[in-house]
Amino acid sequence: MPYGVIVYGAQNSTLRSIIMLDYPEQPVALAPGEAALRLGPLTVAPSIEQAKTLIFKATNVAPPSGRCGLVVGGKVVGILNADPAIDSTPAGTLVPSDVAAIGDLYADGAFQRRYAVVQVGTGRVTGVIYADPATSHAPNLVASETLNVGDTVQLQVKPPAKL
Repeated sequence: MPYGVIVYGAQNSTLRSIIMLDYPEQPVALAPGEAALRLGPLTVAPSIEQAKTLIFKATNVAPPSGRCGLVVGGKVVGILNADPAIDSTPAGTLVPSDVAAIGDLYADGAFQRRYAVVQVGTGRVTGVIYADPATSHAPNLVASETLNVGDTVQLQVKPPAKL
């Protein structure tokens, strides 16, 4: 019957891996800053959500998603899963974010995304703004690196829900 180990970041409880073992005393190498929960015996490997629940029960800290933007020169150039408390890369800076996207700007601790402001009805781009992607949900904003004032796009605006 297999056993398991859930490896997580000791500082912030980020899930790092789920390892299945052949026997309960099997050694598991941990990197500096990692902690582990031993499980077993198991009939199946725990899911990611089950592993996060077990981490929470052990640490009383809700595990973050682990999603990070790779920032170089103030711009997001990649998205990956990492724990900035443990992981690093010479390619840039790892910044935790559930909303960052490639092309976003990052300055003063906040992500900003380029949006075209589109006039409803005509589809004409009337302006370009940078705004927080976590809070910018207006139906006339279109995330775009290439749309400029004067361009035309087809908006897909949903009608308001009937009560």
